[in-house]
Amino acid sequence: MKRFVVLFALVALVALAVAGGRASAASKATYYLSLGDSLAQGYQPIGGTRSGTVIPTGYHQGYADQLFKLERDTYTQLQLVKLGCGGESSVSMLYGSQNPDVAASCGPAAFYEHQYPDGGTQLAEAVAFLEQNRGSVAFVTIDIGANDLLGPSGIGPLLTNLPIILRELRAAAGAGVPILGMNYYDPLAPQAGLRAACRVFRLRLQGSLVSTTSWKRCMPPEVTRSLTSRALSR
Repeated sequence: MKRFVVLFALVALVALAVAGGRASAASKATYYLSLGDSLAQGYQPIGGTRSGTVIPTGYHQGYADQLFKLERDTYTQLQLVKLGCGGESSVSMLYGSQNPDVAASCGPAAFYEHQYPDGGTQLAEAVAFLEQNRGSVAFVTIDIGANDLLGPSGIGPLLTNLPIILRELRAAAGAGVPILGMNYYDPLAPQAGLRAACRVFRLRLQGSLVSTTSWKRCMPPEVTRSLTSRALSR
């Protein structure tokens, strides 16, 4: 009888430990961190008008939201954290609000101070979040660069800034966290203003190595051949 009581007590203790472990695991959230520009934020034509300091509600139809819905049952209490903002360039992601004549950014300095209290930039906020939640981040996505090409800064700063951004994210996240660079949809699909858009991209991309076929449809054949030749020679 004494042995039975001891055995029963041991089983009860194991059951409590397992239950406690499950409760602890169930209470620990994991995060999907979305970084970048308006696409990362989830901008849609129905999203509403943004003020100088606040991203409005209603931006919940973008790729980050769709990916979150697909993956949320795979992880324990997966939560989506979106730090992206419309108009962000690689320059402003590193350094915050920019003079519109220099580079694209999400808004005035007040916007960055309000939106990113841990350092005043999206990258600083992301690094702080990753360091504070190390071990609890499932994956990170980032899209950045379109506003460099469309804005005054051009492709040069992007080629310099992107490795810096990714290196800082990797250091903060740790080696085991997937950091996924998102591709852009084709912004030059047939629509009003296509010719004007093509002229902008021709000016921005001539002389630069571009391997994404979406951009090439806007460039004259001689530029496409030149870029292809450069790509093959590297």
